[in-house]
Amino acid sequence: YKLKGRPEYKPCMVIGNNEEIFNEITYVPITIYERCIRPIKEAGHLCSFLVPINPRSRQWYGPLSEWVLNHTVQDGKIAVPFNPGNVIEALAQLSIKDKVLIVGSSANNTGEGNCAAFKELPVQMVNNVDYIIYDPKPAKYQNSERKGGTIIDLSSGLPVVFRKGVLFEKIYDSLKLS
Repeated sequence: YKLKGRPEYKPCMVIGNNEEIFNEITYVPITIYERCIRPIKEAGHLCSFLVPINPRSRQWYGPLSEWVLNHTVQDGKIAVPFNPGNVIEALAQLSIKDKVLIVGSSANNTGEGNCAAFKELPVQMVNNVDYIIYDPKPAKYQNSERKGGTIIDLSSGLPVVFRKGVLFEKIYDSLKLS
C-alpha cells in the first residue's frame, strides 16, 4: 500500500479466477454466474467482478491475517479478476494446489494508470519489493490510455458498472447492460 501510494480504504483483488476457488470463496447464484461471468470468461475479456463473499469459506478465517482480510473484503464483497493474463492464472493454479488464497494489486503507482511491460514499472517499486513475478511479454491488454480492467459489481444481483476500463464496450455488449 505504502509503496504504491494506495489509500488504505481501497481493497486488494483476490486471485480467484479459477472456478474451484471462485465457488469456494464467493456466494454468487448460478443464474448470475451464467448470465454475467461465464460470457466474459469464455470471450476472454479482462474484467473484474465485485461479488459477495461466502462467509462459510474456510479461506476467510484462519489462513488470512486480520490486516489482509480487512484490506481484501469490503462491505462483504471482494473483487475477482477474470482473464487477467498468464501470470495471474498460473498463480491461481498454485493457490489451488497449495490451498491458499492469494491477494494482491497491480504493480503501478495508484492513479498513474496500468503498466503494460516490466520496463514501465516505477523504479522505486522494483527496487523495494521482496519478489518480482512477471511475464516478459507485454500485457495482453495494453492501451495508450493506460486503463485498468473494467469492474462490474454483481453484489446486488444485477450488473452495475463500477469502473469503465479496457474492453468496456465489448464487456457491455457481452452483458447486454442497459
